[in-house]
Amino acid sequence: MHCILHTPKGKCSACDPSLFLFSSMLNFFPSSYIYIYIYIYIYIHRYIYTLQDLKMATMHLLLSALLLHSFILTASAREAVDIIIANNGGGYPYASPPPPACHPPPPPPPPPPMCEPRLERGRKTLVGFTGAVDKNKYIGDWRGSDPCKFKGIRCAKYPDSEKQLAIAGIDLNGAGLSGKNRAPLLLSGILDRIPELTFFHVNSNNFTGAIPPQITQYEYFFELDLSNNRLKGEFPKEVLQSSQLVFLDLRFCNL
Repeated sequence: MHCILHTPKGKCSACDPSLFLFSSMLNFFPSSYIYIYIYIYIYIHRYIYTLQDLKMATMHLLLSALLLHSFILTASAREAVDIIIANNGGGYPYASPPPPACHPPPPPPPPPPMCEPRLERGRKTLVGFTGAVDKNKYIGDWRGSDPCKFKGIRCAKYPDSEKQLAIAGIDLNGAGLSGKNRAPLLLSGILDRIPELTFFHVNSNNFTGAIPPQITQYEYFFELDLSNNRLKGEFPKEVLQSSQLVFLDLRFCNL
């Protein structure tokens, strides 16, 4: 492109070098740098008057623009990297983690199993004892759900905070009980399983074996009558350890 330039006070009749450089910059750089274009146009329009000046100015301005363009791209890339790193590699910032969900409180522990009522526990002991006894009319009615109606059985409220009804005494005097199939009839199985007893009267039967030591732990066990049974061996020292015992009859036994 050929252009005839005039003195600083004149103007080019064929072309305007400032317009030439300005159009070249528009073709090279994106329109987002419009503020750079305006600056370049003003610079060329005011200070460039010869073709040599135009070439030199064009070179300087192109180099400056390239450096500025590279700087802007580098800064933009670095800012994008900083954003990505700050966001842990993602393109979008993480939202604040939601507060931990409030878990419902654990259910209350199940209530402790209810203890078997004293009266029911005693009834089971009496019914189980009949299985070890030979047929006998005296305890033939030990059936049903109410042991207080069994022959020879006495019931009362146990003196604690619950005041439950319990088997308080057994009176089998003269019942003539014997073990089934001529087996020994032991005191264990009845005397050691009813801790609410206050007396145990079983004279004139066929009980044998040792006296259960559990009677020493019965709080209200006052009377024990084992006379005229088949107890053998040494004197049962267990009965002497029962601090509550006030009546003891071991007559007519082989002790």
